[in-house]
Amino acid sequence: MNKRLINALGVAAVVIGVFSPLISIPFAGSISYAYQQPGEGIILIGLAAVSFLCSLANVYWPSFVSSIFLTP
Repeated sequence: MNKRLINALGVAAVVIGVFSPLISIPFAGSISYAYQQPGEGIILIGLAAVSFLCSLANVYWPSFVSSIFLTP
């Protein structure tokens, strides 16, 4: 597979993961990472955007560095 494609799939997974519900309670609704901690959600999306833009320039080390920050 192409490095750009793998990076784009990783970026898409991070962005979808920020907005997907972590907990779904029938009466209270769902709680997503962006709703629970909006500041950190923006940081995650920003790191994903930087990784994607760097992959367009064929520089892949920022993706590795941002993946260290994305792991809990």
